[in-house]
Amino acid sequence: EPMKNLKIFGTATIAILVPFLLAFALDDEEQKISEKEVPAAVLKAFKAAYPTAKPVGYTREKENGQNVYEIEFKDSGKKFDAIYTPEGKLLILEQEINMKELPEIVLNQLKKEFKSFEVEIVEKISKENLIYYELVVEIIEEKQEKEYEILFDADGKLLEREEEKENEEQE
Repeated sequence: EPMKNLKIFGTATIAILVPFLLAFALDDEEQKISEKEVPAAVLKAFKAAYPTAKPVGYTREKENGQNVYEIEFKDSGKKFDAIYTPEGKLLILEQEINMKELPEIVLNQLKKEFKSFEVEIVEKISKENLIYYELVVEIIEEKQEKEYEILFDADGKLLEREEEKENEEQE
């Protein structure tokens, strides 16, 4: 099965090339868990920070070998993901925003990168007091539709672009 080996090699290469990405894309071990399995410190911190939030789901993931807990929730009609340490320290907050909320500097850079594109998801990511914008865009390249995940910093600097492979979604 040469294709299967190739895919594993491809994934490993990506991991080596973009350690920065790994700060956002956590390791693959993602487990859906119930609220009861979330550490009390995490729930306490979450409820204190987002008293009106409605949790949608909980997952336990590994980041750099450590367990972290992600709470997916809705608040004021918006979708969020909050990632906490077991002690209840907020590591990353991802908020789904619309295109109008994307800073012009980021949008201009996006237009420079791609001539024509369709934005599917826009997320504002807060990590260690810094803001990033992650977009999933669909573009037509050589008459083929391709999907990219792109990460910008708040100054519109392109930090990475990674093609989303169709076949990976079906596994």
